Amino acid sequence: MPRLTGNQRETFEALRQAYLAEVPARIAAIREVALRLGRRGATRGDLEELRTLVHRLVGSSAIFGLQELSASARALEDLTTQLLEGSDRSASELDSLAAALEATWAAGTAFPRSE
Repeated sequence: MPRLTGNQRETFEALRQAYLAEVPARIAAIREVALRLGRRGATRGDLEELRTLVHRLVGSSAIFGLQELSASARALEDLTTQLLEGSDRSASELDSLAAALEATWAAGTAFPRSE
């Protein structure tokens, strides 16, 4: 990341803290859709909803320096994309990857500070 001025650093850190406060709700929404898909089977609309939620988490977590969370979300996004493209993988795998995403978040109690 390029050098930021003091004011830019403060602004970025405030945005980052607000983002960190939103992550649990984002993950809960992802888990809810993944569970729904596992229970009743994958509909295209549900898969597209899940892919959108996860894609946003992949990018935003990377922007804020949460590389492990981004990588975990990427695995879920990849499976969702494969299912949308007609893969014979099981939609029940979605819940396992969503649980892994949640565990990654829970394990990340010391997130890297902004520079």
